[in-house]
Amino acid sequence: MAAKTFRQLLNETRGQIPELTPEESKKRLDAKEAVAIDIRERDEVSQGHLPGAVVIPRGYLELRIEDKVPDKHTPLVVYCASGTRSLLAARALKELGYEQVASMSGGYSKWKDSGFPWVVPPRCASATTATC
Repeated sequence: MAAKTFRQLLNETRGQIPELTPEESKKRLDAKEAVAIDIRERDEVSQGHLPGAVVIPRGYLELRIEDKVPDKHTPLVVYCASGTRSLLAARALKELGYEQVASMSGGYSKWKDSGFPWVVPPRCASATTATC
């Protein structure tokens, strides 16, 4: 099998993983039809995240997801800052057996730009990024 470029891998993944707009994601999350999975790093999350999101940094996703979301039938909406890392993370979750996984296109940035609600973790509200 020939090695793939990052672009080829990403395009292949786009053919396997549904991408939802922030609007579509919000509808599913508001209706409690899915769980949001934030895979951004700690310093990114300290600036805010979707209300109710399960936060698991990408480097720990495969190690921690089954503790946080044990039912592999649970619909998941995975997001990062812009939608690229989440697409690849969603692919990994599919490979782990999660049946209904989507990536939020545009990520947290587009969510925020759309004017949708977001929260700052309480321990970070008055802390610097370095200490949060």
